[in-house]
Amino acid sequence: MTEENKPKPIDLVRAANEAAQRLEAANARTAELMEEQAALNLATTLDGKADAGAGAPKEESDEDYAKKVMANDVETKDQ
Repeated sequence: MTEENKPKPIDLVRAANEAAQRLEAANARTAELMEEQAALNLATTLDGKADAGAGAPKEESDEDYAKKVMANDVETKDQ
């Protein structure tokens, strides 16, 4: 190989330190975002709007269930 084609030596320690610094910065940002999300979740819960509009689940009558069974529209555990 000529001098131009030789691969340049990689400083593995420097590259690892730079990668570690990037990871630490990303982890710090993730922690900030998680704190913000927790604050938003808390505010939503305290506002009473966490389950707004959800309503109570509709109870199915025996007749409706029978119609679903006959139409093969009932989900089972193995589906």
